[in-house]
Amino acid sequence: MNVRHLGSAHVARSMGKRDIGFSLLISPFFPPVLLYAAWKCKNFGHRHWLLTIFVVWYAVSLPIAYDPTGEGPDGVRHLLSVYTFYSDMTFHQFMSDSFEIVQFKGAPGSNDLFKHIVAYFAGSVIGVPELFFPMVGIFYGYFFTGSMLIIFRNIYHRKLPWVIIFLCLCFFLTRNIESLQAVRNPTAGWVLIYGILRFQETKKLRYIALMATTPLIHFSFLLLALPAFVFLAIGNKPMVYAIMFTLSSQISLVAPDVAVDFISQVDIGQQKVIDRSDRDQADLDDRAKVIEQQMQGGTRLWRAYMVAGYQKIALDVLIYGLIFSGAYFSMNIFAKNILSNGLMMLIASNLLWFLGIAAGRFWGLGFLLVMAGFILWRLGTEFSIEKIIWDKAYILASYISALLFFPYVIYYISKLMDFMTIFVFAFPWLTSIYPDIFSIKEMLRFVLPI
Repeated sequence: MNVRHLGSAHVARSMGKRDIGFSLLISPFFPPVLLYAAWKCKNFGHRHWLLTIFVVWYAVSLPIAYDPTGEGPDGVRHLLSVYTFYSDMTFHQFMSDSFEIVQFKGAPGSNDLFKHIVAYFAGSVIGVPELFFPMVGIFYGYFFTGSMLIIFRNIYHRKLPWVIIFLCLCFFLTRNIESLQAVRNPTAGWVLIYGILRFQETKKLRYIALMATTPLIHFSFLLLALPAFVFLAIGNKPMVYAIMFTLSSQISLVAPDVAVDFISQVDIGQQKVIDRSDRDQADLDDRAKVIEQQMQGGTRLWRAYMVAGYQKIALDVLIYGLIFSGAYFSMNIFAKNILSNGLMMLIASNLLWFLGIAAGRFWGLGFLLVMAGFILWRLGTEFSIEKIIWDKAYILASYISALLFFPYVIYYISKLMDFMTIFVFAFPWLTSIYPDIFSIKEMLRFVLPI
């Protein structure tokens, strides 16, 4: 079924063009009206753009202001670079830097063409650096909400047990709109996932081309996108992927020097390799420090849980439950293709264990794709527990996985509140007047003794 036409016959009865226009008109004052309009609208295209515009208003409400020190989250440094390198940049300089970037040599303002173009338009063409995040929000919102609409398209048709609802929530909260402020890696990730979903659904070659653009959004996808293209070359062979995932979880088959040599072939990668060992050691030190603080009562349990990596065990439990119960092999072809793409990402993560940051990013993409495939199957109209060979193993794995994921969900709820302000609910543009407004978490800490 083509999701673009899902329920299009009911558009007039649910949400007419006049109602959509009214929602757009008042959205600068009350952005959540777009969520209501999208819920009532049954047309995929209309719903897609309503949700995209909501993400743009969220980007407008971000509590990120110019800071010459660049201290804080990724968004602060991105905005600082727009002020530093892109205010009044000449077109000649823009083209010169663009030429260097497409050769993967990097430029003073950015190593990635996506950020380079958006920052140039915000800082030089328009001359308002604060528009950088709303412009990023257009791209991030389009691919993020488009992916979510495809994955949850059958949410109306199923009465779900709480454990499945919780696992859906776990997926939905990961790499949600709060990741927009990081700009490059999350945007590239959702572009890749959207391309995979749309190609597997339509088989149109333009979505393979879309997947191929991800290294221009973030250099690391020169490596991170490879498993998706390997899957396209091999095809869907679920037994092969199941065996490879199981073996890769136990042993390492790729020599570290091979991966390092591949990455070092371009100038940016060579610099990343130089920095890698120091950053990985810093990550290990930070992990040990956070776990020690938790043991001494000095940090949140879910923060220590995340740093320790127990969420990976939770995902493995779910995957092994799907494999050994036979559920993975009985899925419809669309869900199976998406989950298989996720397994390829996780296999890459396991094999490249020695590249700490890259392995973590592979795992993040693998998590999203595995959970997307699982949700597509579980919400699908063809789902039946009778089709599963060993249904008790699947049910038990689902409950254990949900229990293990609980601190993971709390962590991402906490993270989401770090970047949300009250202005996301009303008058988002007021953050330009009150840039030091508290986030929702800071307001709760002020009001409540937490």
